[in-house]
Amino acid sequence: MKSFQCNKVNAVIAGATLALIALVLLQAQWLLHSKNLIEEQFNQKLSMALCMAITDLGEEPKTCIANAESNLCEEPKSCITNAESDLVTILTSHQLTSLPPKAEEATVKAALDRAMAFYDIEIPYEIDIIHKQNTCVSENAPGCCSMGTVTGYNDQLLYVTFPNRTQFILGKMGFMIGSAILILLFVSTVFGLATYYLIQQKKIGERNKDFFNNMAHEFKTPLTNIILANNLLAKKAPNPKQNTLINITKKEANKLIHQVERVLYLAKMERDDYALNKEEIHLHKIISEVVDDMAMQIEEKQANININIDTNLTIAGDKFHLSNAFRNIIDNALKYANQTPEISISAKEKDAGILLLFNDNGIGITKSEQAIIFDKFQRISTGDIHNQKGFGLGLAYVKKVVELHQGFIQIFSELNKGSRFDLFLPTN
Repeated sequence: MKSFQCNKVNAVIAGATLALIALVLLQAQWLLHSKNLIEEQFNQKLSMALCMAITDLGEEPKTCIANAESNLCEEPKSCITNAESDLVTILTSHQLTSLPPKAEEATVKAALDRAMAFYDIEIPYEIDIIHKQNTCVSENAPGCCSMGTVTGYNDQLLYVTFPNRTQFILGKMGFMIGSAILILLFVSTVFGLATYYLIQQKKIGERNKDFFNNMAHEFKTPLTNIILANNLLAKKAPNPKQNTLINITKKEANKLIHQVERVLYLAKMERDDYALNKEEIHLHKIISEVVDDMAMQIEEKQANININIDTNLTIAGDKFHLSNAFRNIIDNALKYANQTPEISISAKEKDAGILLLFNDNGIGITKSEQAIIFDKFQRISTGDIHNQKGFGLGLAYVKKVVELHQGFIQIFSELNKGSRFDLFLPTN
């Protein structure tokens, strides 16, 4: 089964991926919103330009005709020949529909050019004059305006189109699109590198874990053989001095094999590869047994241990692992004491379980180290700890055992004022 740590790494990668996707969608939404704003602004300026052009076309004509085939002139002329009188009569009555097509298009385009220049619309366009009844284009559509104010064009629409409209809008958004792409590339690169190194660290961690587990297994077999050989030597050695040396060897081998087993059990628990063997446990009895097993260490330190637990308090738990967890806490209290160890063990009934309190008068733990004290291979840096044996796995093992029982552990400590470990274990 996958370990909890692996699941956390996968969850981090999945969360970061979702965050990156959300960022892409947010950037796309922002660009789309910006595009709509630019188009809306463009349409507003275009509408005002069309209105200005139509108003200009609807004014009294100031032009005259030099001859029947000439275009409109900017300066009015008062003298008109007889051959031109009919066309002039049409112009003075605003009948623009009688103008030749080229003159009509030139007039409208000139008015539009002036209006477009006034509103800074510098983009090529095409014009079309269409009848209202012969088109599906709405009078209120962008680029479309009624020519009702121009005499003779009451039923006509002036429709302006821009072949390069999309390129123009995107050109206005050039900076925004470029910055969005750069930001996304930067974030994606950082995310990719972080994910790559996280996966590499995960693989290294798994290899290290496998190495320690295999090493622990390799140590366990020869240590077991050493203990068996010591037992045989103890039976055959009549010399008391030899028995003393054999006992020392046996004692140290037992300490080492205990550490190896702790590594193996902790590895199994982290892989969720261990099922608790639960049974009804009397807390006073199990803690008393642990204290009795540690009699030699307690006597060596001349420690005083006070157990204040009701004999009727019981929980459902794994006796083997809970015994080891309690032993680790008491062992730490014996190790890290600058004076005669005073250890008090008590219990309080809670609504859903029992709270065990382990108080000692040891050297204490600083606030900064309390945050990492339950991590693997972490040992406090206060006091002369170099004379104390261990791998920094004890409290990590305790925390894992308590969590497997659906409980929790907390520490309350001050430097040089001792420590208190609170273990909550549910009754169910």
